Amino acid sequence: MQIVIEISEEIYQQVLSDNFSGNILNFIKAVKNGIPLPKGHGRLIDADVLQAEMEKDVRRAMSFVDLKDFVWLAPTIIEADGGGAE
Repeated sequence: MQIVIEISEEIYQQVLSDNFSGNILNFIKAVKNGIPLPKGHGRLIDADVLQAEMEKDVRRAMSFVDLKDFVWLAPTIIEADGGGAE
């Protein structure tokens, strides 16, 4: 089983340490609230980056219109974090 969890950098570093003595309850909560990935899921990609790349080349953009719509309308498995550099 694969899951995606959100934890703080501090908890992550504690878990990586050889003597994890951090708040195990916070880690358990993160796992409990994790997002299970469906078995056999495809690559998880950044659709926003894909769209931006497709729009860079205007000549090719028209050939990507249908693909762009398919990507944009695809069901979201994991919401965007919004914390990336813009």
